[in-house]
Amino acid sequence: MRNFWNRNWNHLYAYKHQRLPEQFWKYREHAEQKPQLRPHDKAAETDFMEFKKDPESGAIKRVPDWRVDSHKMIHDTPMQDLGLWGGEKILKGFVKPKRMWPKYPQVWAPQFEYTVLYSEILDKHFRIVVTDSALDQIDQNYGLDMYLLRTPDPDIDSQMGRKLKRMIILALAKKSYYPDDPKKQKEIYERYKDWVKPVEEAEWWGLEVHEAMTRQKVLEARENPNRPMKEAYSRLLLTKLDALKEAGELEDVKDEGGLITRIRKRIGLADPFS
Repeated sequence: MRNFWNRNWNHLYAYKHQRLPEQFWKYREHAEQKPQLRPHDKAAETDFMEFKKDPESGAIKRVPDWRVDSHKMIHDTPMQDLGLWGGEKILKGFVKPKRMWPKYPQVWAPQFEYTVLYSEILDKHFRIVVTDSALDQIDQNYGLDMYLLRTPDPDIDSQMGRKLKRMIILALAKKSYYPDDPKKQKEIYERYKDWVKPVEEAEWWGLEVHEAMTRQKVLEARENPNRPMKEAYSRLLLTKLDALKEAGELEDVKDEGGLITRIRKRIGLADPFS
């Protein structure tokens, strides 16, 4: 049974790769990277890789870099997709008292607050739940737009943040910002021209796998619409009727009840009896 599911999953995975374009998989390679931000801890100070020289004895010691997010202490929550947390998450662990008391469990959560952020490219204000770390990163990047464009998607770690970034990238690619102000449009382009992507790539940026599959199905349905067979046979019949009318063999045929007219309107052909 396990081999059956593995075999079918491999076919499904290959099927997705064959249908979805390269622009989407280019984004997935970017989105599936490991986060680089470390808001909960700092990297260990070393002289070379994981080794550090003791200044007193001169001995070389190994200083392993234990990341907090490498353990099972960090927990993802659905609430972090509704705001900008700046890489912070819910921490679960234990507190060891100073005296000889047993350790006890505790949960650490970041400080949240509602704030209004302005997007210069979209020319809109957003009321978003943010943390202190996210506000510091936005201030360091001089605004919401630059923060989202400079920060990789794994470090944003928020569905809402990725959607905002997708809207900004689409606006830059299509130049849909400030259509009535050419001077402001040129100023925005000069400021953010390093993050302008082609439209074909921007349309697939920020999509999940199921969203990309839905978009691909819609595009395929537009290019190759699946029409019912009765419509094809009706078109064939009416084409033959047109040929017979041109040959002068439809003198006694009448459209009783408007059936032929309704069929022609349904499939988009003109009415030969009008």
